[in-house]
Amino acid sequence: MAWKNSAFPALPALFALLLSVIATPCSAGMVSLTFDDGLRSVYDEARPVLQKYNKKATVAIIVNRMLSKNNDYMNMAQVLELQKDGWEVASHGMTHTRPTSIPRFYYEEPVTDWSREDDDSPVHQTKYSYDEVAGLLDNERPLTRLDTAQDVEKTPGSYYLDQLISELHVHPFVDPSSRDLNIRSVCYQREMQESKQKLESLGFNVSTFVTPFNYWTTELQEVSKFYYKQVASGMDRSNFPKDLNLFWLKRYHIRTATTTEDVKKLIERDAVDKNGWVILCLHGIEDDMGWQPWDADRLEDLVSWLDEQGIKVVTLSEGASLITSDNYASITKIKR
Repeated sequence: MAWKNSAFPALPALFALLLSVIATPCSAGMVSLTFDDGLRSVYDEARPVLQKYNKKATVAIIVNRMLSKNNDYMNMAQVLELQKDGWEVASHGMTHTRPTSIPRFYYEEPVTDWSREDDDSPVHQTKYSYDEVAGLLDNERPLTRLDTAQDVEKTPGSYYLDQLISELHVHPFVDPSSRDLNIRSVCYQREMQESKQKLESLGFNVSTFVTPFNYWTTELQEVSKFYYKQVASGMDRSNFPKDLNLFWLKRYHIRTATTTEDVKKLIERDAVDKNGWVILCLHGIEDDMGWQPWDADRLEDLVSWLDEQGIKVVTLSEGASLITSDNYASITKIKR
């Protein structure tokens, strides 16, 4: 019969074609886990989960909190351990202040129009045009923030901000005339620069800034390029090569009510199907400390699923390097 010689010889080639289709890598991008604020529960609860599955994350550190000896936050030794594990340490600022609440740039720092509270008082006062103080400098020397104007009266080198009437009270280290006061209010540019410098002086490798409260502006984005290679904020979106902005990386907020199924669906949609980069913004794990904590069981469920699916889990600096490479698509593909 003629079909014996014509149809069946083609079957091996057909089977080979089917097998090649089955073995073809599916589209699959990347996932990053970021933990904001440097909370102690990240070391106690998240670190063991990620170690179990040989995964790494990025931890965003508030420098003053890490150095505060407050047990709600990781100390320097613990953060160094995370770095040794392969985690990325990012700056989250010196004080975790909104960029819209303090001066933005160095040239906006000087505080002027001082007057004495009365002739016999060492305290000077002025109207203050910002919502918060990240720090005050008297001739570049840090002043101590106190709780009342009365405390400031008794303490050289201190200040008090009366937020109700937007009035700043300063007791300088040396009593000058009001016109000679050299007081600066720490700006966001200084927060970005000095937090990176301080972390690097303590032995951390820092190339990423994570914006406090996920607040960000186009002006500060431009300034951040002088200090960092990438910046992560919020916006509940994923990142794709075609419209990538390394200085405004988008993250999804993981809230206490967020289920692992919600996160898996998001990752399947934007990473697996669209070859994007999904960055997850988490805070505390297991305990009730910090903004919208998540529990360790859900974290393990997610990380074990990522491991089973073979989806690439990267730090922010690793992800930024991969997504800007010419062969990003082939690097991040997985076989199903």
